Amino acid sequence: MSNTRRKPNRRGRRLSQSPENIRKRRRFYTICVLFIVVLIIIIAAASGHKDKEPVSTGPAKVPTKTVTLAPAELNGKWGYIDKSGKTIIQFTFDKAQPFGPNGLAAVKNSEGKWGYIHTDGSYAISPTFESDAYGNSPIGDFTASGLAPARNGEGKYGFINASGKYVIPADYDSVRQFADNGLAAVSQNGLWGYINTHGKMVLPCKYSDAGDFGSNGLAPIKAGSSSFYSYIDSSGKEVIQAQFKQAYPFRNGLAAVQTSSGVCKYIDKTGIPVSTKIFGFLRGGHGSSSYYLGSFAKNGLCPATSGSGLSGYIGRDGVFSIEEQFYRVDNFSDSGLAAIETKEYKWGFIDRTGQTVISPQYEDVGSFSTVTIRA
Repeated sequence: MSNTRRKPNRRGRRLSQSPENIRKRRRFYTICVLFIVVLIIIIAAASGHKDKEPVSTGPAKVPTKTVTLAPAELNGKWGYIDKSGKTIIQFTFDKAQPFGPNGLAAVKNSEGKWGYIHTDGSYAISPTFESDAYGNSPIGDFTASGLAPARNGEGKYGFINASGKYVIPADYDSVRQFADNGLAAVSQNGLWGYINTHGKMVLPCKYSDAGDFGSNGLAPIKAGSSSFYSYIDSSGKEVIQAQFKQAYPFRNGLAAVQTSSGVCKYIDKTGIPVSTKIFGFLRGGHGSSSYYLGSFAKNGLCPATSGSGLSGYIGRDGVFSIEEQFYRVDNFSDSGLAAIETKEYKWGFIDRTGQTVISPQYEDVGSFSTVTIRA
């Protein structure tokens, strides 16, 4: 056997280690590494997106705007004006009432039927309600309860919602609107009681008369054959004993009453008069020939008359802050304006200083109301 050792193929080794081949291999390895890195990033991103919980931003906010309008009559037709006196809804209705907090107002069309409109003048509830034989409105204002009184074709009253549907059946001879405590006075067979917003009788019909619950949770009622009014709470408990010939709901802490001696005063929640001043009844306006007593507004003013034949506004001390100078006056609304009628029988609006804000030019007006609606 030959002991000759085989020489390595140096030419082949030199070819495999040539600079050109080394560069090719390096490019190949670099491309492979980059591909793997990109693939890992893609997989990680896809996995993270899949596992990530959606971020909750809560319910979308609905854009809103605030509108302040009052009904007014001009040349025999009713429309709506803003606080500058600008006409917002044209004068096309035979009658119109203030807007409720849900942005609906009762109006009467030229055919004598009543329905509800939005603040843009379009109908929300078609005019299908008919006045009674005396021309009285068959529907009332919406309150914070979301309900409004309404009379059906048989002359019975119930409560409807913003769709015009009776949610409390028309089983009553008469009704008043819902108060802030969620109770409304209703009448059956000549007696009054109170129901809640579900139509459940809370206080049975046993009173000969019943008024709205006021801001302090008390309501004026006349019990049985009594000649005098007292005030009860929502449980029916008498809080202020029967002693008044006339009694009105509390508003902003005070209520107007006519005492047993026939004088008109304002009492606090204990039944004590807050002033020794004596006032007379105010002339009713807006088609009413009755007389009434005013209510205190948030601004601390109340319409009143000393019996001079003209009316002004008093403070809680009974002193006239706005002198007696108007033929008829209304309560101040929460908008800060009050309707007044001049001796020339024209209606306009004043502010709490007595300054004219909207000049007297209308045959009649209603109160301003402020509502928040979708923008």
